Amino acid sequence: MNIHPPDDGLDLGEKVEAFTGGQKLLNRYKLDRVLGHGGMGVVWLARDEELDRAVAMKFLPAIVVNDRAGLIELKRETKRSLELTHPNIVRTYDFVQDNTIAGISMEYVECDTLRNRRLDQPTGVFEAAELGPWVRQLCSALDYAHTEAAIVHRDLKPANLMISARDQLKVTDFGISRSLVDSVSQISLQRGISGTLVYMSPQQLGGERPTPFDDVYALGATLYELMTSRSPFFSGDIAGQIQGKTPALMRHRRESFGITAGEIPENWEKTVANCLAKEPAERPHSAGEVAVQLGLCAAADITMPAKNQPMPAAAESSTGLPLPVPALPPDSAPPHRRLFSRRHLIATGAAAVVLLVGGVVWYYSQYLPRQAEHLAAARGSIVVKTDPSGATVKVDDAPPQIAPVVFSELRLGPHSVQIQQNGYESKTLSIEVRENQPTDLGTVTLSRSKGSLKITTNPEGLTYEMKSESNPFQPISGTTPMEVKELDTGNYEVKITRNGWPPQTRTCVVASGALLNAFFDFAGGDVTITSTPPGAFVLRDKEQLGVTPLPIKNLPPGEVKYTLTLAGYDNATVQGIVQPDRPLTLSESLKKTRPKTVQNSTRKTNSAAARSNGESDERSERIKRTFIPYYDVFRK
Repeated sequence: MNIHPPDDGLDLGEKVEAFTGGQKLLNRYKLDRVLGHGGMGVVWLARDEELDRAVAMKFLPAIVVNDRAGLIELKRETKRSLELTHPNIVRTYDFVQDNTIAGISMEYVECDTLRNRRLDQPTGVFEAAELGPWVRQLCSALDYAHTEAAIVHRDLKPANLMISARDQLKVTDFGISRSLVDSVSQISLQRGISGTLVYMSPQQLGGERPTPFDDVYALGATLYELMTSRSPFFSGDIAGQIQGKTPALMRHRRESFGITAGEIPENWEKTVANCLAKEPAERPHSAGEVAVQLGLCAAADITMPAKNQPMPAAAESSTGLPLPVPALPPDSAPPHRRLFSRRHLIATGAAAVVLLVGGVVWYYSQYLPRQAEHLAAARGSIVVKTDPSGATVKVDDAPPQIAPVVFSELRLGPHSVQIQQNGYESKTLSIEVRENQPTDLGTVTLSRSKGSLKITTNPEGLTYEMKSESNPFQPISGTTPMEVKELDTGNYEVKITRNGWPPQTRTCVVASGALLNAFFDFAGGDVTITSTPPGAFVLRDKEQLGVTPLPIKNLPPGEVKYTLTLAGYDNATVQGIVQPDRPLTLSESLKKTRPKTVQNSTRKTNSAAARSNGESDERSERIKRTFIPYYDVFRK
């Protein structure tokens, strides 16, 4: 398998390229050689020693290995890919990891990419006749993935289409490659679209939910490149051109590049243009419809078997022998004729015995073998149309086809016809195929498959709104708990709201005959606010909630912030993170407010007193100096 993943233009940091041949990883895989490498990791040929088989190991870049959310998403996509068991899809075996590395083990096929095959062509492009068998296999694989497993590839391109030595097409990286790019893009905050942008539909480029119409667009872009050597848009503002410009016709693109090749069939030109339509509704509704429009499995292109020559006319008797002429009774003949009559009867009987024996021998030796040979070679046909069209039809163990379809060259006798369509009940019909009589089943009407959906919340009584992706204009709303039975299968977007809480939205997949339980948890957390001293008022955005100690119940998860105020103390702020079922205690020791005004007054009073005392002392000294002499005279 010559794998050459494109470099997606992202700086992934350390890549797992330090491995060596012969090294054993994850206690199971013995490395052989590198099959390919690029921005999204490196692919090794390895030996799974536990199952004794060769595998292609895709080791993930370190930036993804160290991202828990990215690994969870990749595990989910890998698990979905395990369900893909189609002969034209590379099998995904397992998702493996330890503390340092992670990888995806896949089926190893000795093959080359369709991209490299094109480069080997003398003109650098393929002709419709050369691509036809591979495109038929590709459409079959896409229809299977879309209808049976409800998986969209999201990264379809020539580099992901492998051609084996037996000219069998294999599609690789169903869902995994795009998920890996998305995971890296989210981690690195970049748009990881270089190298695959040219195959993206306008809806995928805009970040809308993936649908099979994205793969139909990518199928058209892939065919465009394989037949013209370039994708529909390959230079300048590619994103702007994808969203607003109509690509040139393929024959005009060939002329502009000076490519001398055969004529492109008109139905191929028109079908590719339809695949590249800007609006999904204007594209073919399925990959099977693309194959029909390309003339790869259309009923009009299937030649009915020629009618056989009519069988020979029936024999005159039931044994195929001539009827004997009845003889007259012996007693009715004249006496002179009785002896002759007896001899005649004996001769006639002997001849009849001889003829009978000869007839029996001819019947068993000639007629029966020829009849058996004729019946073994005879063939009939079955015509199948469905409502809605595009259903997968399978006759016995033959490869599945897309309705409307004609199954020709069928042996005579009973056959089992199995009809499946995503979102509809499967049907199995027993059909008797007769010679020279095409068996037309008419239009087989399929019934929508039904399932049940139950929505519960914690706490109950919350408001829900449910929309079907197939009919988003008729939502269903009410309060939980809710259970709807006999619901059309498919994807439903369920939105639950609760006052004061962020809404929760989830896509619920209703399967046929199954009950899906969708539980939405709005469990909150409790907060207790205390202060020293107690009795402080608790404010949230100027709203007074109470005084400390204050318990607050059932708060939405997230950050909370409160202000504590108490007379004689400075205001304080407490904050924390509320988590469901984890009580949170926020406490604060309040600081007393310093009496700035009283201190200033005291300081002023003390200063005044000091000045007053100073003046009194000075006055006392003056009095002493004035009166002490006289005091001494009188004392004498």
